[in-house]
Amino acid sequence: MNRPPAAIVQSAVSQAMSLIQSSPPTWQSAVLSNILIFLLGSPILVSGLSASGIGAAFLLGTLTWRAFGSSGFLLVATYFVIGTAVTKVRMKQKEAEGVAEKRKGRRGPGSVIGSSAAGCVCAFLTILGAGGSGYSRLWQLGFVASFCTKLSDTVSSEMGKAYGKTTYLVTTLKVVPRGTEGAMSVEGTFSGLLAAIVLAFVGCAMGEISAPEAMICVIASQIANLGESIIGAALQEKEGFRWLNNDAVNVINISMGSILAVLMQQVLLQNWRGTTGGKPRLSTSFEGREDSQSSPDGPIIAYDASSGTALAQFTGSRSPRRGLTIVGRPYIAASHVSPTTGSGSIHLYNWCSSSALHNLQVPEPVAPLAAMSDGAYLFAGGLSGSVHTLSIPSGDVLNSVAVHNKPVSCLGISDDESLLISGSDDGSIVVVPIFQLVAASGYVLYDNVEDLVLHRFSAHSDSVTAVVSGVGLHTSQVISCSLDGTCKFWSLLRAALLRTVVFPCAIFGIALNPREPEFYAAGSDGSVYKGLWRSGMRQLVMQGKDLITWSPKHDGGVVSVVMVNEGRNLLSASEDGSVWVWQVDAGQVVMVLANEMGSISDLVAATGTNYSQGHDFSASNRGYRNGSCDFGLTGKELTSMPIKMLKMDEMLKVAARDRSRAIDMLESAIGMYERLLELILKEAKKSSSNNKQR
Repeated sequence: MNRPPAAIVQSAVSQAMSLIQSSPPTWQSAVLSNILIFLLGSPILVSGLSASGIGAAFLLGTLTWRAFGSSGFLLVATYFVIGTAVTKVRMKQKEAEGVAEKRKGRRGPGSVIGSSAAGCVCAFLTILGAGGSGYSRLWQLGFVASFCTKLSDTVSSEMGKAYGKTTYLVTTLKVVPRGTEGAMSVEGTFSGLLAAIVLAFVGCAMGEISAPEAMICVIASQIANLGESIIGAALQEKEGFRWLNNDAVNVINISMGSILAVLMQQVLLQNWRGTTGGKPRLSTSFEGREDSQSSPDGPIIAYDASSGTALAQFTGSRSPRRGLTIVGRPYIAASHVSPTTGSGSIHLYNWCSSSALHNLQVPEPVAPLAAMSDGAYLFAGGLSGSVHTLSIPSGDVLNSVAVHNKPVSCLGISDDESLLISGSDDGSIVVVPIFQLVAASGYVLYDNVEDLVLHRFSAHSDSVTAVVSGVGLHTSQVISCSLDGTCKFWSLLRAALLRTVVFPCAIFGIALNPREPEFYAAGSDGSVYKGLWRSGMRQLVMQGKDLITWSPKHDGGVVSVVMVNEGRNLLSASEDGSVWVWQVDAGQVVMVLANEMGSISDLVAATGTNYSQGHDFSASNRGYRNGSCDFGLTGKELTSMPIKMLKMDEMLKVAARDRSRAIDMLESAIGMYERLLELILKEAKKSSSNNKQR
């Protein structure tokens, strides 16, 4: 039976849309998407490109879609529309002065290639997976920076020709006619800077780059454009440099912008990578009877906490703060930042081998880690403010959710493992149900991140350094500490601040006594502070009133404190490289663990059987279990009420949004092109009318 024509058309359209929505993009989806968009945008293309230029632009668009998807394509389209529009500004005046672009601003293949060469290289490197996923962020940054540089150059040149009152040669600062190679004007320079900011903002909004990387793109573009002006004034089309035409200078210009952006990112990452008070940091991990230490520049070392004997070493990781955690029984996970590329990954060790068993790739550099007690899932906080969920041991990234605007500084998991709690450098704390993070595979984009968030607290005026969850006498609580020198107690059930404790210094970590209503804080001044933890108190605890400072002090800041041995002992780790074991009842140091690496950044703990008996470690940095005794401070009562409030229809809505996401993005893109088309056609008609009047 023959199918009706309408059904055939509907089926073809459905297949085409499914192909366009391919994630990750394929060559087929890239070609089909470009054909569709080029047909819809043909009036714009004809007004801005020659026939051969359209062919070159189609190849560029296909390559861009294949490498970066629709977001990368929209970035290039934005560049083209703005660049074409400013080229036609005051075209009659430019033609009269002899400084207008050839072919009334219509670009040929040479112009397209010269404007996109560096971006094409970055796209090819992304498609080929050069350097692995750790380098993909660099290629993406280079791609955006190249187009920011070129758009800034085009806008500054065209607006300078149209509106520049006084034009100076960059090499001599002498006044020269508008349109002179290497000339600059205040009006053109300001317009170019604004154009770079706009395109960098578009790249950030599309998720191609982070906000700090957008700033890098703007700065790199201005430096590259200054270099391009110097080259144009000193060398372009001079004797011996006839080959250095406008297209060649464009290639040099955008290449400089791309390379500068990548180099600047690396410098910033070096500063971000694990320093506090100018000191390098070491990660330290303890079991109930064994403990371990690691460093950005040294190995992770396992110790027996009862005797201080070194048991094992794990090498090859450069870990930022909070970059160490226990993953179930068999694994230790350590954040790693490459010293050469600045790319991030996570090293997964087992207790039997000194080298990393797995090198888990992540979308960006990450620092804080937290893991489920069964080792099934690992959570990592990124530089962009995103929390990445990984399946263990495969290392597959299940999803990435941008819950903060600044880098994630710490992570915690409730003891019943229903909630993930994250703190950020912006002082905020976010609580997210874990089932939302692990329910789907593949990267998940949500229409509104707030749909995932159970609670969001504007908690501190400075970076949050640690979060601990626990159940008090009557209310579920989250305890946070910060560089602002405060420790705050929050009610999850009431979404309210219960209590604030003020310290004389920044606080890097906090531990809760499972036997007594007491807490212990890690001070940046080298002190361990003891305070009373009374659920329901709303008073502000003044410095020195209810706080006891233990003596002696570490020579460096205390980066972390951990309770062990059923709350009878406390471990404190300092940036000066010392690890002390305290007797809690007496408040005295009973053991000092040797450390020859000079600094420590974190301390985590695990309990289990003796190290020589199968490494039966069962607890993580969230609590301590030994046999049938639970010494953690959270329970199922913590979040039973909030979880019951989450409706099943919300999960169905998320699934529906996922299915329609790609279609919505395409419809949005088409709508944007239609609006831009109207503007360009209006400008083209005006230009045509002016030409007829002439």
